[in-house]
Amino acid sequence: MPLTAQVIARVVETRVEYAVRRVRWAAGCFIRNHILPRPWQLVLRANVYSLRSVPEVKSAVDAAVDLIESNLSLKQKLTA
Repeated sequence: MPLTAQVIARVVETRVEYAVRRVRWAAGCFIRNHILPRPWQLVLRANVYSLRSVPEVKSAVDAAVDLIESNLSLKQKLTA
């Protein structure tokens, strides 16, 4: 049992790590659908509203919006 607990402790995500992963997932959804969301829309899609003021989550949201924006503008340039 102690070894199992150690292994689980090494792989379990914190709430913040999970929230950051959800933000990245939501960003991928917006990119696939060719939608540039506002930050609050990304927060709602990722379901991280309660953690939106945590610095790591806020940074992930800002980075995701930038990534989506650059990805969509690159796609527009390639199709133009």
